[in-house]
Formats: sequence, structure tokens, C-alpha cells
Amino acid sequence: MLALVVVCAPPMLSSDLYRQAAYGRMVAHHHLNPYATPVNAIPHDPAFALANHPHLTTHYGPAYTLLSALLAALAPSTALGLAVAWKAAAACGALACAFMVAPLARALDGAESDGRNAQLWVAWNPLLVIESAVSAHPEPIMMFAALAGILVWQRGRPARGAIVLVVSTLTKWITGLVLVFAIVREAAQARPATAGRRLRVLLALGAAAGLTAALLYLPFIRGLAARGGISDLAMRGSATVGSRPLNPMPQWASLAGFAVLVLAALRFVARGGWPRLIATATALTLVFITLVNPWPFPWYFLTPFILVATLPPSGAAFFLRALTAGIAALSLLLMYTRLIPWP
Repeated sequence: MLALVVVCAPPMLSSDLYRQAAYGRMVAHHHLNPYATPVNAIPHDPAFALANHPHLTTHYGPAYTLLSALLAALAPSTALGLAVAWKAAAACGALACAFMVAPLARALDGAESDGRNAQLWVAWNPLLVIESAVSAHPEPIMMFAALAGILVWQRGRPARGAIVLVVSTLTKWITGLVLVFAIVREAAQARPATAGRRLRVLLALGAAAGLTAALLYLPFIRGLAARGGISDLAMRGSATVGSRPLNPMPQWASLAGFAVLVLAALRFVARGGWPRLIATATALTLVFITLVNPWPFPWYFLTPFILVATLPPSGAAFFLRALTAGIAALSLLLMYTRLIPWP
């Protein structure tokens, strides 16, 4: 009901959806590769006039690019039609997250009340409503796939879970941490506990993930060597769009430091259960968003917000929820209050 109300509001908080729509229309209508060609290549397209940063190639994963192409093929070729299509798709992703988080929370803890609490934490979260039904960011779609992948994996189907987690990661990259942790944990806890068995599990899950990624990237393979997109963003950060960096460290150095932190956490994650994995991924995601990512935009916090909802009640879960809510609220205020005309 909340999403139905605000899906009719104009996307005044962010114009990212028009650039996302432009990438989809490049595939569906102009037969261009958005990994090799920027939005500037379609100046007469209805999405171009409203798209921000038209000099960029896409930095989204191929799963989201293919979904964007499908939406572009179905939506009317007008600014209004594109806005409604993208907003509705993101709102559906948010609704799917609200439904998916309850069975996952129950699977991790076995308590019916925890499933209901998790569902309310997600469904009544104003950040989720705003960033899905208003701004149409892809995080709700990404997180629905992440929750589904974790649930499938937790129910004893690791290969299928890895495939779904790859789809989530190749929607937007931030859930890749869950995929890496899950593969390492599965290999470390393989039975019988021999080096050969662990290696076979690691290779099997790596092959499933790699094949899924290769199939998703296959339609865009010729554009992957082009400059721009996620590689340029990862190495240059905010300089990609001509903005001043918030972090004085070079972007590559921040990424290297974060990679060391992830490697240090692998052993801790490998020895625990799924709640430990999710809690660690949540904490590291907060570190990545606030210290490594060039822009701590509010919608990035949907990932830790939704992940932490699945955790069984404990002191760590309460602390992570409070920390996520506090930082996300601060980011929300800092970014959106500038839209208010103060006297």
C-alpha cells in the first residue's frame, strides 16, 4: 500500500532511473552495447534528455542490464512511461524482499515471531519505500535475489544458491561479499573434512558461479574491454563524474585496504553458521559504503538494512540494526534536506 501511494510521485530525489532506462533502450531499441557505448550515443532517445552523466557507460551488472532491456521493450517510449515502468519494477522488488525476508529469518532461527518482526522491519522501512517506488534504484531487485539465494543455499542446495547470488551480484555489485563468504564457508565445512573434498566443493561452486556470470555477460562480451563503467569507477571513484572525493585516499588504495579486511574475515566466517556470515557481511558492507564507496548515498544502505533483518535476536543483531539505521538516517538527511528551501 505504501508503494502504491508513492509510485505515482515524480522521481524528484534522483534521476538515475532515466540513465538506467537509457541503457535498457540502447539494448532493446538501438542495438548498442551499453558497456562499450555511453548514453551520449542516443541523443534523440526520450530517456536521454533526463539522464544524468550521459558520458558514462553502464556500471551495472549484466543481470540488471538484461532486465532493463526487457523493461524498455515493454514500456512506452516516453519519459512518463519509462519512469512508471522502472518505479513499478523497483517497488515489486521491495515487495518481494518483504515477503522473502520472513521465511529466511525463520530458517536461520526457527522462530515465527522473528519472521514477522523481520517482515515489518523491511516492509515499513521508509528508506526502502523511497528508494524503490520513488527513485527506482535497483537495490530492492538485487536484495530480493540475494535473499532468495541465501534461502536456497541454507536449505541445502549450494549450487543453486550460488547461481542466484551471482544474479544478485550482477544486478549491482555490493552483494558479491555474501557470495564469496558463502562459497568459502561451504568449502571449509565440507564433509568428510579432507583437503580433496574441500577443493572439489570449492571448484564446483566456483564453476557454477563462473558459468552463470559468463552466460550473463555473453551478450555484451565485446564491450567489456572498453574504458569506463565499473572498472573506471572502481579505480578513479568520484573523479569518473568530475566530483571531488569525500575520502582523501586514492580509490584504488581504499579498495585494497577493504580487500585485506575481507581476507582477514574469511577464517572467522568459514568456522561459523549463516547468522555469523550475514552479520559479518553486514558489518563489512557498512564499512564499504561509508569509507570505500565514493558516495555514501542513502539507497546503498538498503543492503545492510535488509541483511540485518534476517538475523536471530542477539546483542550483535541489535547493535548492527541500530548502527545501520543511524548511519542511513544521517545519509538520508544530509542528501535530501538540501532539497528543502530554508529561509
